Amino acid sequence: MEHVHKFEFHVYNEASNDFTDAMVYVTHYAPEVDMKITGWGFGDANPPEPEEIEYVVTDVYGNELEISEEEAASIEDEIRAWVIEQLKDESYECA
Repeated sequence: MEHVHKFEFHVYNEASNDFTDAMVYVTHYAPEVDMKITGWGFGDANPPEPEEIEYVVTDVYGNELEISEEEAASIEDEIRAWVIEQLKDESYECA
């Protein structure tokens, strides 16, 4: 599986009523893009684009897992935190 980042995560397993180890593979990330004015006329603008996050969550055996909305929100927060760290590292290296 081609991915740009991976990390461990704990997912709630209803069958065992416990948490299980999982791997999150981030396959695509594109930041939100604001609208950009390109000219003076009506419609002379590039529309805004929403943030895009794509990832797969698997168990330790590679089987895809279904996750709750709360888990998805936590995973997406973790991905955003990773992106912020990458941006900090890049700006540090460029200085």
